[in-house]
Amino acid sequence: MFPSNRPESIVLFLVTQQYPQDFVSEVYIEIQSYTNGDFHISYVEDQQGERWMSRWDRHESSDFNRDHFHEPPEAAHQDGVGRDYPTGLLAVISGVVAPWVYGRIGDVWNEYDGEDR
Repeated sequence: MFPSNRPESIVLFLVTQQYPQDFVSEVYIEIQSYTNGDFHISYVEDQQGERWMSRWDRHESSDFNRDHFHEPPEAAHQDGVGRDYPTGLLAVISGVVAPWVYGRIGDVWNEYDGEDR
């Protein structure tokens, strides 16, 4: 049973071999889903001790559309932008999050290849 002050989550750890290993040491997606259709989906990279993240949200907000995205690298509240997501959570994961992650892997390699080592 989860503590009452923590929502239940599914955490998916991604295979780090898809990333430059001396650049990204851990990657995971955390999914929190609620019976009213709200959700929070966080993508988190550990870049050698530095946390890099983004977040897809569906919940009421006085600052954003119900559907919104918190831009990386911090996914802070002020980084939110309105979005329109498919109705179902699985459609959001397969049609929005998964393609974004696939693109992110390419972006990480481009950043890594562009660094002076």
